[in-house]
Amino acid sequence: MPREWEEIEDVMYEQKYNNYQYDWDNVQRQYNHQVTQNIAQRHDQAVQHKYQTAQQKQQWMYANAMKEQKYNAEMAAFNKSERLYGWQVEMNEISADMALDDQRAQTNERYQALSFEAQVAALQQATKKTDLSLQGMGVDLDIYSKRTAGQRKKQGLTIEQQTKRGQVAAASVEDAVKSMQAAGKVKARGQAGGATDKQYQSIAAQYSRLQAAKAYELNRSDFATRLALNGVDQTLAEQQAASDLNNVKIGVGVKTGDLEYALGIKQRDATKLSIGGAHDRSAKKIEHDQYVANVTADFNRMSKPTMGIPIPKPLEIPLATIIDPIIPVKGKPPVWGAGGVGAQGAGGSLGAGGSPAGALIGGTGALMMGAAAMPSTAFAGLGVAAEAGVALGGTAGFGLLGPAGLLLAGVAVGGSAAGWW
Repeated sequence: MPREWEEIEDVMYEQKYNNYQYDWDNVQRQYNHQVTQNIAQRHDQAVQHKYQTAQQKQQWMYANAMKEQKYNAEMAAFNKSERLYGWQVEMNEISADMALDDQRAQTNERYQALSFEAQVAALQQATKKTDLSLQGMGVDLDIYSKRTAGQRKKQGLTIEQQTKRGQVAAASVEDAVKSMQAAGKVKARGQAGGATDKQYQSIAAQYSRLQAAKAYELNRSDFATRLALNGVDQTLAEQQAASDLNNVKIGVGVKTGDLEYALGIKQRDATKLSIGGAHDRSAKKIEHDQYVANVTADFNRMSKPTMGIPIPKPLEIPLATIIDPIIPVKGKPPVWGAGGVGAQGAGGSLGAGGSPAGALIGGTGALMMGAAAMPSTAFAGLGVAAEAGVALGGTAGFGLLGPAGLLLAGVAVGGSAAGWW
């Protein structure tokens, strides 16, 4: 083995021995720590067991006390329920008697009200007939009064028109007199010729205009009078028709009142039967309600309580078994050279010429030392890293990096020189 590989093997052995001592010290510390934890755990378990046992006993005693208190309270409630049940049955009977008395009084009141209703209906029927008869008389008097007023109005319109015609005739005579006087004045002047003729024509035209205006006014007055007389006649006819219609309505009202009175008699007879049936149903309902109230009171009665099943005593709390770890045994120390870089390949000793490269590639079964074949902590103390590489037909190298990151050793394979740096 070359001197350089022996130095590397020494460093690796020293590191493996340090790891061996560190692992042994760490195993002893872990053992002592586990034993201490077991002691503390046993103590905590004993304290917890004592506390839980006392707590279970306390809870058991408290549960028994609560059960007894609950039983006493239920017995008191049961006794009170029995008293309330007796009182409720008595109150149900009293309520049923009072309800039946009220029903009888209500039935009698309904019969009396029906009797009063029949009397009121008869009185209303008689009053209604009287009112309708008076209404008929009023309608007749009203139409007679309106007819008389219409006749008076027509006479007044006729007299008024005759007065207007007389006034128009008097005004015509006066206009004729004035025209004659104007003609006389013209003649008295003794003038002749065209001017005189024009004055005569003007007087005649003025007279004609006055006569035409009065005739037009008289015709309009006659037409208005005729329209007014026709309106009075039409109003009288409408009033007569309204009077006839009111008389028909009065007659219908009388017949309707008779029919309503007869229908009221039938309704009151049916109401009598309904009152009797309602009384019987109410009596049965009161009896049924009393029965239901008694059943409800019995349903609400409490059952007699019992103590029930005794509460079992709490079981003993089991303790866990805590086992200490086995006593550690120190292994054998590492062996120098075991698994180191000085192992030879299966094809020869150190290879051709005794060079380190021949040791790595000298035979078909050559052993290559790389990062995967070395311990993970082989150069941890020195800060050394290992690299290995193989390339067919190319180069392969093996090197060591020192603490400063320098390449300590290297091997080049595949035709390049091999040497140490």
